This record gives sequence, C-alpha cells and structure tokens, in this order.
Amino acid sequence: MAPAARGLYAIPSSRHAAHLAAGAANKLKDLTLVVRIMALRKYLLSLAVACLGLGSPGCAQQKTEVPPTQTAAVQHSKNTTGSAAAKSLSAANAANAQDGDNILNPTDPGNEAGYAINERYYGTEYTVPSFSASAYYPVVPGVRYASNNNLVHSAWYDADKEFLAPFGDGIAPEEAAYVRISIQTGALPTTMLIYGGKVPANYKPFFKSNAGGKQPFKGKKAVLLGTSLTFQHVYVDYMQARTGLATIVNKGVPGQLLRTMADDLTAADVAGAAFVSIEGPTNDYGHGFSTAGQVTDTPDMNTICGDLKYVVGKIRALDSNLPIIVLNDTWRGVYANEPVPPAANHYGLTLEAGCQALMTTADYLGLPHWDAYHLAGITPANVTATTQDQLHWNSDGGALVGNGYGDFLNQLP
Repeated sequence: MAPAARGLYAIPSSRHAAHLAAGAANKLKDLTLVVRIMALRKYLLSLAVACLGLGSPGCAQQKTEVPPTQTAAVQHSKNTTGSAAAKSLSAANAANAQDGDNILNPTDPGNEAGYAINERYYGTEYTVPSFSASAYYPVVPGVRYASNNNLVHSAWYDADKEFLAPFGDGIAPEEAAYVRISIQTGALPTTMLIYGGKVPANYKPFFKSNAGGKQPFKGKKAVLLGTSLTFQHVYVDYMQARTGLATIVNKGVPGQLLRTMADDLTAADVAGAAFVSIEGPTNDYGHGFSTAGQVTDTPDMNTICGDLKYVVGKIRALDSNLPIIVLNDTWRGVYANEPVPPAANHYGLTLEAGCQALMTTADYLGLPHWDAYHLAGITPANVTATTQDQLHWNSDGGALVGNGYGDFLNQLP
C-alpha cells in the first residue's frame, strides 16, 4: 500500500490529531490565563487610583488632603441635615446665590467632625478622625461649584438626599438638589464652596441670603464704639449696605482702648438707637496694659473681660434696655513699634487671647457677638492684600468684615 501523502493537505493520523488537539487546548488555557491576569491587573490599578483619589479632576488642584482610609471603616448614619433654621437658610442661599458667593457655612450644625463622604460607595459616611463631612447644601442643577480646597471625597444627592454621583467636575447634575463635601477639619473655617466655579483669591465668608427680606435693622439707627478700624468707616459702609441701617453714629476713636470706649457716650448718642456695637481689642494688644482675664472678672479689673463689663455698665447706665452687640478684630501684621502676632505684648496678652476673651465675656453676658478674628477670613496669608498697612482694613478687608458682620446682624431676632 502506498504511504499516506504528507504536506499541506496531508491527513494526520488519529494519534497525531489527538496530539494537535491537546496542544491547542493548552494554548487556549494559557491565553485565557493571560487575559485574566491582564484584567485583574487593570482592576487592581483602577482600585489603587480610586483609593488614592487620583481619578478625580480635583486632583489637578492643590493636593493638600490625605484621602480618608476605608480600611475597617464604619458606616455612619446619623442625621446630618442640620437645624430647620439652617436648612431654610441654605435653601434660600441656593436660590439666591450669585457668582462668587461662598455657600459653605463652617459653623453649620450639620457639619460633622470625624467623618468623610465615600463618593464611590453610595455617598455614605465613614469614620475618618481628621476630616469633617459637611451638611447637605442645596444646589442649582447645571451650575458649576468649585473650592479652594480638594473636593475628591464629595458627592451630589437628589431631593430625597439619595446619592447621585461623585462631585466630579463640579457641575451639579440635572437631578441634583444637594451637595456634601469632605474636608480636613482644620481647614474647614477657611474652605469655600463657590457658586459659579470661579474661586476668589481671598477667603469670602459664608453667603447668607436675605431672600426673605430679613433685615431687622433696616431704616434704624446704630451707635458704633471702637478703634480706628471703626473710625475709618471702611467696614461700616459694607455693613450698612448689608443691613439697610439708615443712621450710623460713629464713635470710633483712633488708638482707643476697650475700657474707655463709652466714656464720651451720651444719652443723645443712644437715643432711638436699635443697638450699640463694641469693636476691639486690637489696640489693647498693640499698646494697652490689660491681660485676657476670666469671664468672672469684675468691671474694675484691668482685663479684657473686666473692661468689656465696664463698658457695658456705662451703656446700661444711659439705657438699660438698649441691645449691645460685640465685634472682635482680625489678624494684623507689622505695624509701627507694636507687637506682631502671634507674639504676646509686654503684659502677656496675645491678639488671639484678647479676641477670644471678648467673645467669651460677651457670651457670658448674653450679648450677641461675631467672631471676626476667626470668621472674616483675614489671615497671615492675605493680611497684606486686605489691609492698608498691615492693620487698617482696605476695601477688600472692609468687605470681608462688613459683609460678614452685616450678615450676622441680619440673622438676629
């Protein structure tokens, strides 16, 4: 019998065919394994990117935050919507904010320290000690929102506060009604969430809308006691425009110390006034002799706490029912031969301690008070840009203080 033909069209023997089939099967297995390994590699790479927060456009901005760890994380379900008043105010802000307004309220009762938003897992919260998760801030669909900080761990929510999507490029989705952000707790007082997406160079305080026409002092009279910061009237113009005050009696005196602020105040000055405002204590720090003291100090004691009580007593002697509101001062730089923060003066008083003593004593006395030192946004980084001479506010600094103080006044009963 002739041997079987060999070559391209040769028909292999059954043994040879089985050998070829086995080889093909092994190669298919090898190929499948390679594909699986490549897929696994791609998945692990994407997981690493997600965990590092590198998949968000926000990482193109300053990378100042440490992404919250989700290892052994505990989901948090506490209500973070804040008080009814805060929610109402936030809703008004969403509808009436304009380009450049900061809608992030650092003192919102819905902000929670110790938590962060997991934007890749249904917008839930996880325990992260160094972070704070914000309240639900109402937003307008289609509007871009941006921050001066990294917002990788942030998310959009619908009207029922159900998770919609990660923060992404900052444009609120069509169904978005709220946004929540995560931020390092220490950075919260100076973090902005800006309507319109254009972040200003200097900090802008939280925008409080007057959509409901709430201006309790509109058309009324106010008496302002204070230092040259009040005397120069820079912040006063912004405050007056914000509140609608009709008459300002400016009793600010350059170089004046807290204790002497009401010495020349008369019954005619306060007649018909809606309130008296007391601004300080930058001069007490710069060239005064009072220490910070304690809230229990008596009016005869040379402390910031005692000095405020002394001034309040002088005002009460003229009109026992007249509301008194307290405003402290902001960060300052090098000025004349005076001490420079954070250093203490010759009597051991630091600017921060003096400002804090003014606030705690006002609180102790039941007086409304606005903490410009911590809330106005004038810091070592921008004190040159917001002052004329490292101390006295220019138009930018006056706007930060006056608008912030005016917004505070508008929220009073």
